[in-house]
Amino acid sequence: MHDTLSPAETPAVPASRVQSVFAPQSLESFDRATRRKPPMDVQAPLRRFLIFGGAFAITIYLIVQLYLVLSVGSFGGLGVALMVLFSINIFWLSLSFMTALAGFFVIATGMRRSLVNHEDYDAKAPLTGRTAILVCTYNEAPARIFGMAVATLNSVAKLGQGKSFDLFILSDTTDPDIWVQEEAAFQSVREREACGHRIFYRRRSQNTGKKAGNVADWCRRWGANYEYMLVLDADSLMTGESVAKLAAIIEKNPDFGLVQTVPLSIGRNTLFARLQQFAGRLYGPMLATGLAFWHRGTSNFWGHNAIIRTRAFIESAGLPMLPGKPPFGGQILSHDFVEAALLNRAGWRVVMVPDLAGSYEEIPPALIDFAMRDRRWAQGNLQHSRVMFADGLHWVSRVHMAMGIMAYVSALVWFLFIIIALALTLQSIYTLPQYFTDDFSLFPKWPIQDSERSLQLLILTLGVLLLPKLFAYVLALMDSRQRKGFGGPFILFIGVLIETVLSSLFAHIMMLLQSGAVVDVFRGRDSGWKPQRRDDGSLPFGEIMQFHRLHMIIGVALAIGTWYSSKILFLWMLPASLGLVFAGPLSWWSAQRSAGEGFRRFGLLQIEEEKSPPPIAGEAHCAQAEVEQAAAEHEAITQLVNSPKLRRLHRELIQMQPITLESRISPNLAIGRAKLDVSANLAELLDLLKPGEKAALLSDPESLARLEAFIPAEIPPETPLQSSPQPLEQTT
Repeated sequence: MHDTLSPAETPAVPASRVQSVFAPQSLESFDRATRRKPPMDVQAPLRRFLIFGGAFAITIYLIVQLYLVLSVGSFGGLGVALMVLFSINIFWLSLSFMTALAGFFVIATGMRRSLVNHEDYDAKAPLTGRTAILVCTYNEAPARIFGMAVATLNSVAKLGQGKSFDLFILSDTTDPDIWVQEEAAFQSVREREACGHRIFYRRRSQNTGKKAGNVADWCRRWGANYEYMLVLDADSLMTGESVAKLAAIIEKNPDFGLVQTVPLSIGRNTLFARLQQFAGRLYGPMLATGLAFWHRGTSNFWGHNAIIRTRAFIESAGLPMLPGKPPFGGQILSHDFVEAALLNRAGWRVVMVPDLAGSYEEIPPALIDFAMRDRRWAQGNLQHSRVMFADGLHWVSRVHMAMGIMAYVSALVWFLFIIIALALTLQSIYTLPQYFTDDFSLFPKWPIQDSERSLQLLILTLGVLLLPKLFAYVLALMDSRQRKGFGGPFILFIGVLIETVLSSLFAHIMMLLQSGAVVDVFRGRDSGWKPQRRDDGSLPFGEIMQFHRLHMIIGVALAIGTWYSSKILFLWMLPASLGLVFAGPLSWWSAQRSAGEGFRRFGLLQIEEEKSPPPIAGEAHCAQAEVEQAAAEHEAITQLVNSPKLRRLHRELIQMQPITLESRISPNLAIGRAKLDVSANLAELLDLLKPGEKAALLSDPESLARLEAFIPAEIPPETPLQSSPQPLEQTT
């Protein structure tokens, strides 16, 4: 489309052939006559029967065992509550166990891991359809975003597939300084990169609908130009081979609406992040293969590192607004689950390819960062309680949503289970036994405890929790490359022990964090949408201790209470007590890069991608370093004043913005203009402006022209635009 143009001659965004109608779908009714008829999958029913039948069998057996333990003594209201809570959580754990067992069986026997075998597709084979690579960003470091995105596009071009792919940086950034840095980064890569004419940038002035709204805006304006869209997050990185294979898979399978990869976490150095990377690398492939075993064509969408058929998405996956106010109403936060369900409802297959390598992401560097992101996900998943009963959804899609809800509700259920179990234990300790009751009897009733059955129940429950780790360890030993990548059998075994111990300590902290998040949602507290912290490093020690103060108080109370009640009870609750008592120091220590590097020096918690980093990671790092020189952290207006070329690009971009009613009557714009009128120089203006007012001025062509009055005499003014592009759409 733009092969004859140089990057400098290429518009910042391509022209749209036609505006697409991307309407929200109804949850109340669905016309089944419009549903496509995908090929019948004869294997899916049997596979799902095995998984769910096994999970139900394990659940029933363990419930019976708990009943037998409790029925030895008095079985009151607390016992009933304990059994109900245990039943809820044990089915969730049993389903995860059966999924892991299926993944272990598939990998160990060499079965096909997915509905489609990616090895049947050639990454260099010609593609007939065009794909847009969409990178969504929100107040992120521009150099990192552009570096990783450009590395992905360049990797595709090296395969000879460059003509089939365009890259869009879709910004929802609200910070004006980061906004102008994004423009400087865009200008830099467009001029420097050979594929610069295939890189486009668009920033929305109103980030309605968050990420889902960002993608929806692209679908309306440019979706008709592309058969497929590859959605990436700000921390996503993919090799050209993985991208091209995804395009080939969806192109050769007309019933596929979405194909999802399983991203591998890399690039982090703190201890907390290294734990997550190690666990994801060791357990992730097995669990993902188990999910693909029974998901088949009704898989899930994780919001990134997946390719989507654009027409199917536009026609079938528009998100409705939920009635009422947040947190349960309004915009759907966990949009990806719902989008996959709507695609399935319309008859499109959603497929996971768990063994397609070359798909990467980054994870939060610290427990607090993880908890902040988790809080938003908790709200989004709980919203699914208002979506999962929508008309026409596939039953597996409803299961996905139920599992997403349980991912957070289970923490609260487990917390309540511990409290009731403690209450029952204390009741048995402090209640005096009655040897002779009111009923006439010649023999006393002795207190009975079935300690043997209790121990058996504990071992079985731990088996459901821990056996998947053993399965993954065995699979790693069976693969020589993985075995060497993890440092050999002994180092890997020590790593599994360390990960298990530390994860158990973190698990009880996360139990309280997720329980609090669930309670906050039911109390009506909206999580909002905050940018994620990507870089390694830690918050100040005092701030972390303040964040975990309640957790540590609960831990101390638990330890003291169990110590004075029963030494045996104290030992049983020791993992929970230790994790909570040391929540603050543990959170701080695990967020230190030095702690992670210390384990790495001994080869512990190390993954193959650390020993042999994927080449694309190095390419992304080099691209990021180059972009950083052009997109340094400067104040926005100063940077525009000092760069005529950047000023010209900025003017071009804001003239392409849709004209809305909000932009015409913006209070921030009115206040910003007033402050511009009374400022004698740039320094004075910058002291007066607030971020929102600055952003409003920079979004307004007239105000931007007035800012040129502050251009120093030694800097030449911007040359007039020869031909300003017209806005793609205007609405009043």
